[in-house]
Amino acid sequence: MTEKKAWEWLRDGVKGMTGLHLQRVESSVAQGVPDVEGCIRGSAFWMELKAAREPATDTSLVICEPLKERQLQFIERRLKAGGNVWILYRVGRRVYLIHGKDAAQVAPRPRLLHLRHLSWVVPDACPWEILREIGA
Repeated sequence: MTEKKAWEWLRDGVKGMTGLHLQRVESSVAQGVPDVEGCIRGSAFWMELKAAREPATDTSLVICEPLKERQLQFIERRLKAGGNVWILYRVGRRVYLIHGKDAAQVAPRPRLLHLRHLSWVVPDACPWEILREIGA
């Protein structure tokens, strides 16, 4: 699984959903900016995408690109300004939606069990369920 595949899964899973605008952000200028910017029913949000293979056990580390310091800074600044920021981990075929307030807890390399504990959605959630939770 790659971040590109995670984006395609998310984007394709919500095609035709009304009240939603999503766009992938590719920024080499503004380091730390999350991968996706969106708005659902008037509620703007940012989302960082992380992708990894399924680890061997629940206590295994999830091996993916860790959150960088600039990403953590962006998340912290945006939350302080009243923004809405999420981290979506696509681990194998499962998904874990982590609120930005918990970013420091998953920043290094989280264990699968920790992602399950912090996630706002069930591991087999589909894209529209994830965005419904964000826009709730």
